Amino acid sequence: MRRFLLKSLAVLLPVVMFFAVCEFSYRAVDNDYKFKNSWLKHNANTVQVLSLGSSHTYYGIDPSCFDFVTFNAAHVSQDFHYDLLIFDKFIDHMESLRFVIIPVSYFSPYYSLEKEGDAWRSYYYHIYYEGTLGLKIYNGQQFKRSLGNFIHKYNDLNCSALGQGTLYRYSERCEDLGGNGLQRASDHTKQTLDNDLYLYNLNKVRQIIKSCDERSVSVILLTTPTYITYRNHVNGEQLDKMFEFCNALVSEFENVTYLNLWDDARFNADDFYDSDHLSCDVGAVKLSNIVNKYIVSLYDSPPL
Repeated sequence: MRRFLLKSLAVLLPVVMFFAVCEFSYRAVDNDYKFKNSWLKHNANTVQVLSLGSSHTYYGIDPSCFDFVTFNAAHVSQDFHYDLLIFDKFIDHMESLRFVIIPVSYFSPYYSLEKEGDAWRSYYYHIYYEGTLGLKIYNGQQFKRSLGNFIHKYNDLNCSALGQGTLYRYSERCEDLGGNGLQRASDHTKQTLDNDLYLYNLNKVRQIIKSCDERSVSVILLTTPTYITYRNHVNGEQLDKMFEFCNALVSEFENVTYLNLWDDARFNADDFYDSDHLSCDVGAVKLSNIVNKYIVSLYDSPPL
């Protein structure tokens, strides 16, 4: 038995060591999650406007366009659960906070990162925002990045110094907004509308709003612009539920307003990277200037 255990250990130990090295190497990769967690640890007390959310604000909100100290804490595919996780971690250190931007998109009320194809992203929140341990379950791309970082320093940081995503540039925009609109709308349309998930997400946003209200912080629900080819292919019932989601929160809380730019005529094809994302260097500047002016108007005349 002792010999069997020694042989088993001799076989397993190199495997464990291999994956441990991969794990250490993967965690050493510079990435948006690691950067934003570190930035907020050191600068949370300076933030006046905090933008949460998914890729629609990750690429669409440029903090440099704001009159207030603004930080973009959004991530690709981030849902309301992880919005709340980030908010809760840093809110007690945000003495200067005045506004929180929460995007609500067509898919948002019925979206859960854990239930979608992007569930693998939850690892980053556990490691960087929660500080939990545990070996990474690798897919091919992640293993490639681990190996690449072991051989030479790999960089997966794709955001600006204030958190805005930098990959969706105008020069690399989608040329076929027609076909893209159909595909993107189809990807975001649910076959069945899960009321339990809708209420779960509503409760997550309520928790953020209540905490903001206790601190005299205003919340802006933001529906970002979409291109007509996207809008033409969404499901009417699901779209109505998005508006219902936002309007219910506005009715319930005095510190909440809703900025709905879903079909805003100020945005045209040249502003979009694809049918539901603004380009980070053109459309995002226009959106950010609009949101900034909106915030200035609220700051001068805050909600009662």
